[in-house]
Amino acid sequence: MTTTFARKLTMGERILHVDAHTSINCIFAAKIRGQIKAEDVKLALKKIQGKHPVLRMGIREDQSGLPHFVELESPPPILLTQLIRYTDDDWKRISMKEWARTFDKENGPLVHVVLLHGVDEVSELIWVCPHSLVDGVSCTALMRELLLLLDNPSLELDAYQLFGEVGDLLGKVDAAQRLGTRLKSNLYMLIARGFLWFKTGSQKQAASGESYFIHWKLDRALSDAIVATCKAEQTTVYAACCTAVLDAFAQVLGTRAKGKLICPVDIRRFIPAIKDDQLFAFAPITDIAKPPAGAFWERARNVKADLATRIEAMDVPKLLVRGERFHGLVGFIVKLLLQSVGDHDVTFSNMGRLAIPEHYDHFDVESIFSPTVGFPWRNPNTLVLSTYRGMMDFSLMSNTALVTEAEAEAIKEQVMHQLISAMSVHQEN
Repeated sequence: MTTTFARKLTMGERILHVDAHTSINCIFAAKIRGQIKAEDVKLALKKIQGKHPVLRMGIREDQSGLPHFVELESPPPILLTQLIRYTDDDWKRISMKEWARTFDKENGPLVHVVLLHGVDEVSELIWVCPHSLVDGVSCTALMRELLLLLDNPSLELDAYQLFGEVGDLLGKVDAAQRLGTRLKSNLYMLIARGFLWFKTGSQKQAASGESYFIHWKLDRALSDAIVATCKAEQTTVYAACCTAVLDAFAQVLGTRAKGKLICPVDIRRFIPAIKDDQLFAFAPITDIAKPPAGAFWERARNVKADLATRIEAMDVPKLLVRGERFHGLVGFIVKLLLQSVGDHDVTFSNMGRLAIPEHYDHFDVESIFSPTVGFPWRNPNTLVLSTYRGMMDFSLMSNTALVTEAEAEAIKEQVMHQLISAMSVHQEN
């Protein structure tokens, strides 16, 4: 059988792909009140699969060992699992179980959906997607399309083509600039290869622990109050939360805290060719260090300014072009992530207000829970914030080998304490 390679995975996708036998899964769940039928879900998934090309593909390696998306002659349908819903917390148990799901990457399908049926017409819809296929915006698009199709099965989705290579996303690039980037990339790769070889050779393997996540949701009143206070203090909710998170890690972990967090940025703000309703996995990152001692809101404004400066300075097109020269380092990078705790406390992703309707003709969406991911890295600390129906929603993921669940609970409490205390100071002034 002839294998038709659609395109090579980008470097960012390859890191999240890890290998043919590993899957780092994003889990995204919504709570629905209303009648949801499995037959309707299957029909909706068929249309969604018809829209997104990677959902009709597999991932196979070429002769040199590089993984590619490949065309499948007869793509299998997206799998749907139906389970009985007993409690409001069942989605959490299922989410952690689905972290360990492995996919047949060569033959597909590459995503999975779980439908939790409960009494009183309450259900959860749960997307299970390899992180090498999706980012937070992608997850939002998949959930939005599924809900719209369940409410209106006659709705048609506009399909799109998978881009062939990174250059297709960037349009015309000056040849001299591309050559200069290539020459610099070759030099950087030699330096990076030596550095990573040394680091991975000197690191110890990660201790075996258990992955977990802690979830909490703020009510509408508190969420609105935080938003209003941040606006009055001329900062953003994300900057205020970054400040509170850095303080919380420092207070709970003490000398184990690194005083820095990683901030993923939506690549679509830099690459217009990637639309909000298209699946893509790579998110460029920057980092924020714990600001100097001072009043909370002053530090939050400093974080806002620092983050804006760092994002403005990002040259994502060049980053993508250069990344294509670094495929030979992926093995070293994955090994380093598996071995090293790094120099940061947590990766903190803010999805903002989710662009998903709340009310439909046949059901309502009561809640959407921030995505979770069970990273296999030695430092899997990840915090995701999203807002839906005006309520801020947090998921904090880690592993007991790095941060115990008791410590994670304490970090959660400290984050909220910092925010609420800062709001009280604002009101007093």
